[in-house]
Amino acid sequence: MNINISKNNYSRFIGILLTAVMCTVFYNLSMVMPVVGFGLLVYKIKNVPMTRKTEWILTTLISIIFIGGINLYISPTTYKFGVEFFSAESLKNLAGYILIFLPIEILYYVFNIGKIKIPVFDRIIITSMIATVTAFLYIKMLNIDESLLKAVIAETNNLDKQTVEIIFKFMKENAYYLVYTYIGFITYTTYYYFGKKSYPRWRISYQWLLLYIIPFFLIRFGHIQNLYLTNMMLMVKISFVVYGTKIVYNFMKLKIKSSLICQIMALILCFNFQNITFIIAGLLSFEAVRVTIIKNNGGK
Repeated sequence: MNINISKNNYSRFIGILLTAVMCTVFYNLSMVMPVVGFGLLVYKIKNVPMTRKTEWILTTLISIIFIGGINLYISPTTYKFGVEFFSAESLKNLAGYILIFLPIEILYYVFNIGKIKIPVFDRIIITSMIATVTAFLYIKMLNIDESLLKAVIAETNNLDKQTVEIIFKFMKENAYYLVYTYIGFITYTTYYYFGKKSYPRWRISYQWLLLYIIPFFLIRFGHIQNLYLTNMMLMVKISFVVYGTKIVYNFMKLKIKSSLICQIMALILCFNFQNITFIIAGLLSFEAVRVTIIKNNGGK
């Protein structure tokens, strides 16, 4: 009996260890290719859900040790692989996991395990906004040398100095929007992976439009030029454009059986006509709220 228990514990620990290794691999891959960042969240949520508390805590702690305690690098002089343990660089690497991916994962469980009834798109928006704030803390911690970064971009992309300056000006003016879009993409893709069946019924609250309307009037009639207000408008707009793709997807699904084709076509169509999509999605968000209210009243 004791031998069986020991074997089970050993197998369980090996499983946790391998999962932590894979989480570390996925995280480092996301640092090289940010677009695949959702892979880490999908893998961990699928294999170690927070409902298995002990396994989740152990996997997270071991992943933190692997990510923050080990720094693999290539020597610029010898071109050989090197390893450092708990270096300043590896701890910065760890900060990216703690400040970007961990908040998204924890909030995913808060919204999906908890009894809080919030529309799916609202969960994505709230998660993305919170993770955007923590992501900026991470960016501040990196203390990136702007002149060096400009030189690297210019050299690797064969761009002249004027073009690089234009790119950096755009990035500075839209920094919050750009980070929010990236975080939103990761969050949205994670939710979509686990909620494909319920995707056609995903909703968004019309209240988010206030975060677009108020800054719009302040800028247009109050003549207040503020980067925060502009970025807030762009964040709300992109959120409703993505919601608009769901609306278009639902219409296309009536005629086309393939979900993948419908999703791709909806994305192409909506992102090419963002202003129209934003207006339609904004108007239909009010209709979605009315339908929900009628159903709730009917159930009482």
